Amino acid sequence: MRPEVIVDIDFNDEVIMRPEPMTEAEVVELVDKLHANGCRTLLVRMGFLGLLPYRTELSYPLQFDEEDFRANSWESAEEVERLAERNRGWLERYRAVLAAFNP
Repeated sequence: MRPEVIVDIDFNDEVIMRPEPMTEAEVVELVDKLHANGCRTLLVRMGFLGLLPYRTELSYPLQFDEEDFRANSWESAEEVERLAERNRGWLERYRAVLAAFNP
């Protein structure tokens, strides 16, 4: 008897690491390949540091408060701006991926 295979997919990897969001066809292909290789349980982590990037009855979408970030950061001004730009980009990716995935 083969052991149960459980695969954990992290939404944050999709947003941050891939150059473009997965297409529906790529999701179907991935799930088919996982199933063919013994995966019986697929876990999809949608949270980010305890927050959810989409609205539910219990959560508001992830926000990036640039004003608070600038006021409370100990980084140099140049580093603060670099990190702020990166975080804005990540949130834009979250929105695009969520629009495509519709969790």
